[in-house]
Amino acid sequence: MELANKYGIQEIVSEIEQILLDGSLEDIRNVLTFLRDCTLFREYQAEFTPTVRLFREAIPKSQILKMMYKNLSLPEISIRGWTIYSLGKMGFKESAAHLRDVIPTYVKESSDLLFNLLFEIFWLEENTDYDLLKDLVKLKKTEVNESIRRYFEGSKREDPTEVQQRDEILSLMNVKS
Repeated sequence: MELANKYGIQEIVSEIEQILLDGSLEDIRNVLTFLRDCTLFREYQAEFTPTVRLFREAIPKSQILKMMYKNLSLPEISIRGWTIYSLGKMGFKESAAHLRDVIPTYVKESSDLLFNLLFEIFWLEENTDYDLLKDLVKLKKTEVNESIRRYFEGSKREDPTEVQQRDEILSLMNVKS
């Protein structure tokens, strides 16, 4: 975070907000990558420098998260995907609710990102919402079921109750575990 020492955290935050507001697709992707890599939450929390801690504290006080939440509805699918991934890795728990808000849109329009959306929601909540998955399966949409199947393939949860719930959902989808 030499940038923060040179320019100050508020100047960096303002520049990020400006890029998220009217930057090119490449600039927005670069800013999302910067935010994600600079503020990765779970793995590196203990290793945060004082500057990174201050930067992380400045993000929720700024317009950055609100602008990222708006990105979830942009027509540009690559920005949606980068935003989903970045919100998950940044680790702000309140982002899960905003990711949940766009589930109906992604089910209807962008189910190719639904897997990523579900993964990051459950990552942020530290819990798989089996009721949500059951509700989604009931929609009987092939793309939705594919996203759920992919989620289970990547999930390493082996708790007997969770395995039972997973198997129940897979059976609703007519898939064997």
